[in-house]
Amino acid sequence: GQLVYLRDSKEGWITGTVVDAFENQATVLTDSGQTLSTHVQGVHLRSEDYSYINCSKLTEVTPINEATVLECLHQRFLTNIYYTSAGSTIVAVNPFKDLPELYNINRIEEYHQHKEVSELDPHIYLIAENAYTSMVRGLGQVNQSIVVSGESGAGKTVSAKHLLRYLTIVSSPKQETGLKSIPGSAIERRVLDSNPILEAFGNAATPRNENSSRFGKFIQLQYHRSGYILGGAIQTYLLEKTRVVHQGAGANNFHIFYQVLSLQELSAVPVWLEGIKGDVDKSKLKCAIPHQAATVPMLQIVDALTDIGVEPQTQVLLAILHLTQLKFVSSRDDEASSMSGDE
Repeated sequence: GQLVYLRDSKEGWITGTVVDAFENQATVLTDSGQTLSTHVQGVHLRSEDYSYINCSKLTEVTPINEATVLECLHQRFLTNIYYTSAGSTIVAVNPFKDLPELYNINRIEEYHQHKEVSELDPHIYLIAENAYTSMVRGLGQVNQSIVVSGESGAGKTVSAKHLLRYLTIVSSPKQETGLKSIPGSAIERRVLDSNPILEAFGNAATPRNENSSRFGKFIQLQYHRSGYILGGAIQTYLLEKTRVVHQGAGANNFHIFYQVLSLQELSAVPVWLEGIKGDVDKSKLKCAIPHQAATVPMLQIVDALTDIGVEPQTQVLLAILHLTQLKFVSSRDDEASSMSGDE
């Protein structure tokens, strides 16, 4: 009569009751009325009351096992609660939609000014606040690290943006009316301006993720002892360079190329660009996933490049774009190739 979770290939885990057990085998009557026999390793205990909606800490789930942890996250997700804590870690479930009520200046003020942040609900802002407070007011003012990890489409890129926005806003000079939603100093603006640039040059749409990062990044924020930002640095690695000339089935090139091709704001577009546009629409840069390319207007990218002190090199981008249209054929020399005569 023990209440259990039973491993299921489709649902992950289903609920049921043990009706018989012998050695390493258990017979379970599922809540849907099926009788299934399985190895005991495929069964986990559950409590009679397994409502975890209000359980904001995975360490308080009882009994704690893989099934109950997943059930807790699932129940909270269905009630629009996307963050759950696990010790010093926050587990975030991607809602795949914008949530302005969850990420705004009022929420930032709430987490930054609350005397006991541990009393607040789990949130990405809680991670940022704990790191900032430990750095500024902690014993020894030691360096802090935040690791954002997860599979493709888990929401790492957006989570990193929320972290950066929080850290830049709370480190800005305070106003009498409270925090400002837009950081005031040039350094802080440059830190935030790096986001659309990195996404434009390093992100692409894939069958699983419309804004997939095709590289890794290590972001450093450098602070004064008093808590304001002195500078920042970004190291990128493992960029998927081959995507420029070849994309897999159902995948796109990097966003920046579509953003360049969608330029409508410029007063004069080079004649040779118009010719490329006609070819591109029929070839490699054809958008494999509709409506997912050029997620940020090109002029915003240009403004961000200008803000961080880089003159926008549109001609270079167009030259690379043109090279993606070239076709190469093998020559008699195995160590060399030549362009197709059609080009």
